[in-house]
Amino acid sequence: KVLDFILYFTKKKGLLPKNINKILLIKPDHLGDVLLFTSVLSPIKEKYCDAQVDVIAGSWSNAILQNNPNINNVYKVDHYKLNRSKKSKISKMLVFATAYFKTIREIRGERYDVVLNFRSDGNNLITLQLLAAAKFNAGFAASGLSSLLDAEIEFKPNIHEIEHFCNLLEVINIYKKQNEIFPFVFTDNKDKAYVKGVINNFNLHDFIIVHPGSGKTDALMKVDFWKSIIRKHQNKQVAFCGTLDEKNLIEDLLRLSNTINLLGFFSIPQLIEFYSKSDMVYTVESISAHLASMTNVSTVSFYRTNSDVFRWAPIGKNVKIVREYKKFLEEAW
Repeated sequence: KVLDFILYFTKKKGLLPKNINKILLIKPDHLGDVLLFTSVLSPIKEKYCDAQVDVIAGSWSNAILQNNPNINNVYKVDHYKLNRSKKSKISKMLVFATAYFKTIREIRGERYDVVLNFRSDGNNLITLQLLAAAKFNAGFAASGLSSLLDAEIEFKPNIHEIEHFCNLLEVINIYKKQNEIFPFVFTDNKDKAYVKGVINNFNLHDFIIVHPGSGKTDALMKVDFWKSIIRKHQNKQVAFCGTLDEKNLIEDLLRLSNTINLLGFFSIPQLIEFYSKSDMVYTVESISAHLASMTNVSTVSFYRTNSDVFRWAPIGKNVKIVREYKKFLEEAW
């Protein structure tokens, strides 16, 4: 904070270039955060249709960013503090350092006109941003060294993350409201055909989806809770979605006669397509809630009582956020 105070009075702020031909966007976050971030890509490409738009993100984000028509290149930098893999901390730091210095060399050669940092917390790769030798840097004033940016955006409480993004976009003369931009994941015909094949192979009809896993362990629900949900839908098929690592969450639930194990069956684009074919989706606080909200299928997302719903709520029209779980079970049916 002392350093930022001193730098605030010494840094000469740059001006937004008149001609913007190369734009670099930084978003090293987890999957759910990156999914929300995709909402800015279309507005940027609409405003600067001939510009090269590149992204720095964690390697895990490839499932969301791949084949996006609004992106030219993706630099993969796995920040060791955001890396949820099972590797040791030392291994994570080595992977991070290797990618960090490799990316610096590559982006400095591009000479970007604008670099926008969309992570509003720490671990936001701001040092990499400042070393990119860009003409104009912007980001949120919520972490160290932000006073070195050419434009600092105030982080405001009690507003949605996408509204934060809209505030940052204004720096490059893009004016959008939260309800005017939406997350986007590219789904092709192969994804649709694959999902159709799974539905046919398992003879799924009139089915609901339960996605019980989350990267936040304190967001997980107990087995008895899910049993109560499933029993209320005893006349429907119940398909479990998630990763293979989450098998322990559903082992007891698979003993119920109307359940089907589809863990590990779908990529993220395929999962969106599968959600869209269901009658209803139940999720916890995770990327699954945001993916389901993109389909307009009725979705119930169970959130922790201490979660910042103002900031992280799924934005779909047919999403119900539940925090009082016991009351929901008593009143839902």
